Amino acid sequence: MKTRITARRTAIAGAAVAALALTAGCAGTGGGGDGTTLTILWPQGYADGLEAVMAEYQQEHPDVTFEATYAEGDAYFAAIRTQLQAGTAPDLIHVWPGNGNVGATIPLAQNGNLLDLSDQPWAKTLPESAVPYASYEGSIYSFPTTLSIVGAVYNDEALAASGLAIPETWDDVIRFCEDARAQGTVAYSLGLTTTHESQFVAYALYPQLVQGPEPDLDERVAAGETTFNESGWAEALAKNVEMAEAGCFNDSAQGADQFEAARLLAEGESIGMVTIGQYMGIINNPGLTLAALPGSNDPSESRLAVAPSTSAAVNARANNPELAKDFLAYLATPEMNELFECNVAGGLGSLPITAVDGPGACDESSFDQAALEYLQAGETGGFPDQTWPSPDVQMALQLGMQEAVFGARTVDSVLTDMTNAMLASAD
Repeated sequence: MKTRITARRTAIAGAAVAALALTAGCAGTGGGGDGTTLTILWPQGYADGLEAVMAEYQQEHPDVTFEATYAEGDAYFAAIRTQLQAGTAPDLIHVWPGNGNVGATIPLAQNGNLLDLSDQPWAKTLPESAVPYASYEGSIYSFPTTLSIVGAVYNDEALAASGLAIPETWDDVIRFCEDARAQGTVAYSLGLTTTHESQFVAYALYPQLVQGPEPDLDERVAAGETTFNESGWAEALAKNVEMAEAGCFNDSAQGADQFEAARLLAEGESIGMVTIGQYMGIINNPGLTLAALPGSNDPSESRLAVAPSTSAAVNARANNPELAKDFLAYLATPEMNELFECNVAGGLGSLPITAVDGPGACDESSFDQAALEYLQAGETGGFPDQTWPSPDVQMALQLGMQEAVFGARTVDSVLTDMTNAMLASAD
């Protein structure tokens, strides 16, 4: 069969975002499409998973044509905002679960940008733990396709060449960084010009230092009973700064982006990287080991951050809403959910999968196996942003830590901004 997937694999940035809003097919007119062309906006890092499912769908629906546009990082956030505001967004769009950022399910549904999918066959089969992240005011607006992971990833070859061991305690982390520097390399690569890069160390430490000791912290901050400054967040962010002071990060961190940080790890110029699992696609190195970043000197306390991640939703002003819903229902079948995950490095399928046959069957990577071991052992926690009442809290963390990691502002001021954002959103 001749494949008719049109995929623009471009990491779009800057002025190109405006052009992107004009090139997303004929999307955004609210149901006036031809019924056979499905336009999609999707992150570049998840392209292989999406295209694997599109190819299977076309086997059953040879009359359907896909027009998929890809962007990554900050460029994706800019693109989705621009297109939704202009009414030119494609039929099917990638969104994040919950409420953590401007491209997440709850704020987009709240603004009327997403189609209510509560009547879809998969909506009643979602794992109970995933429902809050896919819902707004009791209705389902997105399908969470994968579980995402934040932790420390190590280049096996670089680690072996260094003769060092993966840190099991916080003191080990600092020694690891100092020893790597003494050998003329760097422990963890970092690219702070990509906004969300600044949050990953804090996210990796969150389950152990914040969520575990204070599971009701967000509610208490929102109620004005405490502040982020008085919580485990202070220790988590201070440890991020301590890592910078110990030389844990590349000297170019303040001028590097996520792709440069990934390159440093992939090519062994850094030994590790504290990052999200979906970076495995752009790191593109099969010799990687996943571990929790320890936040204390008791190894039994270390936790891996795991939460719903990649999600799919239908534009409320979609050109072909019925086709978008049909393809999404196909993506939400167990077999296609597994096929998607098999082709997206660094994530786990969100559906409870057992013995999938056919195109959805695949061998789990060592990264996946490590994540499953943490899950099975009960040594995981969540992501903080997915239940924050406003994306502004996450933005205060990201923008603040871009400066605070290397001492341009204080951790306390970042926490104050986060607290103020939480209080403002709770009003």
